[in-house]
Amino acid sequence: MLAPRLALLLSLACAALASTACRRAAPAPSPPVTVEPAPEPSRPATRDPRDALPRLTVALALRLEGRPALLVDLRARGLTTERWSIPALASATLTDLVARDDDGEIAATLEREGALARVRLARAPRGELRLAYVITPEEGAAAPEIPAGLELRLDSTRTLAAAEEVLLLPDDAPPARLAVELAWAPAPPHLLRLASTLGVEEGPREVSLDALRHAALLAGPLGTAIFRDPAGDDDFAWSGETSFDLRWSAAEIAGARTAVDMYFGAATTQRFTTLLAVDIDYPGDGIGVLVFPREGGLYVAISPGARWDARARLAVAQGLVHRWIGGRLRLDPEVAGPPEAGAWFDVGFGRAIAREVLVELGTLGADDVLDEVHGLVGELLTSPLRDKTNHEVAALAAAGDHDALALLVARGALYAGRLDALLRGKGGLRALIREIVTDARERRSAVVGWGELVDRIRRALDYEETRTFAAALLGGRPLPLPADLLGPCFAPAPRTYTRFELGFDAARSQAAEPPAIVGLDPRGPAARAGLREGERLHSVVADRSDPSIPAEVVVERRSGPITVTYRPRGASVRGQGWRRSPRADPKFCPP
Repeated sequence: MLAPRLALLLSLACAALASTACRRAAPAPSPPVTVEPAPEPSRPATRDPRDALPRLTVALALRLEGRPALLVDLRARGLTTERWSIPALASATLTDLVARDDDGEIAATLEREGALARVRLARAPRGELRLAYVITPEEGAAAPEIPAGLELRLDSTRTLAAAEEVLLLPDDAPPARLAVELAWAPAPPHLLRLASTLGVEEGPREVSLDALRHAALLAGPLGTAIFRDPAGDDDFAWSGETSFDLRWSAAEIAGARTAVDMYFGAATTQRFTTLLAVDIDYPGDGIGVLVFPREGGLYVAISPGARWDARARLAVAQGLVHRWIGGRLRLDPEVAGPPEAGAWFDVGFGRAIAREVLVELGTLGADDVLDEVHGLVGELLTSPLRDKTNHEVAALAAAGDHDALALLVARGALYAGRLDALLRGKGGLRALIREIVTDARERRSAVVGWGELVDRIRRALDYEETRTFAAALLGGRPLPLPADLLGPCFAPAPRTYTRFELGFDAARSQAAEPPAIVGLDPRGPAARAGLREGERLHSVVADRSDPSIPAEVVVERRSGPITVTYRPRGASVRGQGWRRSPRADPKFCPP
């Protein structure tokens, strides 16, 4: 699993058919006839295999009087563990803990070690164990395990939580699998329900403890959709009002999930759940959605007013690809360095695959493809870090440098495109990736070594290509892109790339207490527009994908809040580009 800061990068990248049930008209009622039922042969009682598993029932409730709080009532049967823990309780407190079993109340001790909250019972429970407690959000930073956008939210319209910050779960000798039932208590009125990345249907389900620990939870007046198909089950739940129809988006995502699995040559029948919620405190920067892969599904934060456009589709598709590239299969760089050293593969290759899948589904058009690829090329050509090695860029990315993360992804996505073009007569990138996935599955390993990847490229192409591969991805050398990078539907067409340059460090500025302009470039566009280092910052609205769109920065001055508007344009460079070929066959090329 990627580090949380890399998981966020999935959103920087950038249909299933809903069957209807046809009912025949009921026949006219017949006169009643008395029939003596034939005796049924005796059959052995069918036993639900979940009955043999330890059982965990979790009921959640919201308390809004005074300080908002989440009430948790957890009941366990078949578990004798004396130690329970919440691993990521950094910006909340646990109070009012009560532990009881069939013999009565059990003394319990609560211990805190940073974000870890551990409960020790005075004795092993007998029969059904009940743990009831209250989780109250506090001011402060969330644990690093919880990405921004999935922090605990409690209000009258929505409850959002990551399981690792609210659920006490077995800590010593934990079972591999549980029969788990999640519920909203007390019994909710119509449309008030609880969903999780484990599924949206009520009733017990068999899950692994790890899946439960890393689930996302969403409660409120939810819309839901369920798709059942031999290629896999897809559940959806959503909260909030959007400018697009989330039912249609759910169908598209279900189709994309199936297409991604088919790309890797391994259809799945496992349930996959996507939660979507409009977030008034949306932490993104122009894409419109932020995607967080969770165990068993995705959580998608949607900005108010977002559109279901190409960038949103790509971000969600990349989250689906992450189950394979970056999830079940990760690159081991085989060099000392942070996890980001493999981001060009774990995230960059995933972005290229997501684009290919959506093109095949017909949900991306020619302009969408060009916008995506030109954005990557522009990042590669204009980045101030473009000449640095992979190790140097990864170290900066590990420290939170957005430009470094973006460059790593651009390098990987464009090299994946180069491989696809060079291997077009041999099955393309898809054939190479399928081989790697198949071998990893046979080895029961989630890691592909750097040397193994180089060797596969050498065998598929030649030794010279491995030198290009190492020079461009490890050494920071220019990456040559073939003229037919995008296939026969597109023709080369040079273009000018202009870098998005806000002129100050937006992330550090918004994280400051109180928020203020930090890292102002005295020669940059923000300084030229009149912004000053240290000015109190209210908000930033900018679209990183298009520096021609004016940025709006609201700062506090003596007369009150004012909006400073300017074009976030940085350096420009002439480079390789493409256009839709005038000879493109509309039957095979997206319009």
